[in-house]
Amino acid sequence: MNNHKKIERFLEKIRVILKNINLKHAGTAVCVLAGVILVWLFAGMVASGSQPEETGEEALPAGVRLPGTEQASETEYAEDNRTQVLDYYNRIGVVYNVNGYLNIREKPEEDSRIIGKALEFSGLEITDDSRKGWYGISLGEGKTGYVSSEFVAAGTAGEKLAVEHAVYTAHIGNKDQQVLMEPKKGADVLTVLQPGDTYVILSEKNQWLEIQIRVGLSGYIPSAEADAHYSLKDPVEFGLSGLSEERADLLNLAWNYYGGKYVWGGTELGVGVDCSGYVMRLFEKFEVYLHRVSKNQATDGKEISFEEIRPGDLIFYNMKGGEVDHVALYTGNNKIIHAASAQNGIMVSEWDYLPVVCIRNVFGD
Repeated sequence: MNNHKKIERFLEKIRVILKNINLKHAGTAVCVLAGVILVWLFAGMVASGSQPEETGEEALPAGVRLPGTEQASETEYAEDNRTQVLDYYNRIGVVYNVNGYLNIREKPEEDSRIIGKALEFSGLEITDDSRKGWYGISLGEGKTGYVSSEFVAAGTAGEKLAVEHAVYTAHIGNKDQQVLMEPKKGADVLTVLQPGDTYVILSEKNQWLEIQIRVGLSGYIPSAEADAHYSLKDPVEFGLSGLSEERADLLNLAWNYYGGKYVWGGTELGVGVDCSGYVMRLFEKFEVYLHRVSKNQATDGKEISFEEIRPGDLIFYNMKGGEVDHVALYTGNNKIIHAASAQNGIMVSEWDYLPVVCIRNVFGD
């Protein structure tokens, strides 16, 4: 219950008391009651200060603050639809204080196989906390992974971080969705999104959503064709079932350079790479030798359909119109990891964020 409601109820009790007080003692009673009110309000302000409520839930992790205040008030949250992010979790956990991402493991053991990654401030559905130092999390379709609880905020702390970092996003429904260059029917098509895709909403006006395809590039979809709500990033599951150890090792190697520097013409991992230099050097580690530029890499290996794609395959794009001019590594869960641009470096994106020219299996398996 907030303070305004408490005050209203308290004042109502005072009014009832005053009605039953003998008139000649009313002045004294009013003074006493006024003093009681002031003491009560002061105590309430002290209690609502920097000390966490004694709810038995976890406090905000050390070093983590909410925007503008030490801890956001109930009123601030109520005024912001960001709280709707909590409706999508039974027990939320939020990744924090990690260097880029948190490993998701097959078992609650440090040397267990890595089966996915969760970027900082990703939302997790916690399903198991019975193992000391680990949380079991849902990966969908009945699958479970394990993450170190040291880097996951849960309980009240998790909810507060979720509200702070929730982003207004468009979630594509059950059919392909064209993204248009302008907010009007018949406009040129920028790209086509697939069911399950999620993109950040930049603006919402006249039944159109402007979504961010990548930094510096946005497009439009009808508001009625997407579910718009606040959300967090999902964990990226590799989908290793049936995959070779070689592919699994490739994915982990690729993620080791997440957040790395983009350099046009660069081919040195850890120093600076462009999109084709990045994948060329990764595959070299596994004795798979690709052409130097993406246009030629698009002829390496064999072409496959998206229905056949597996983590470790390459996706080629047409960014500027014309021939292939960009390449990315498919990392599972409809996501790619790629050397995107000088502004973004090596990052994770939706696999269909730009028109796809072809998909290639260069492992030959």
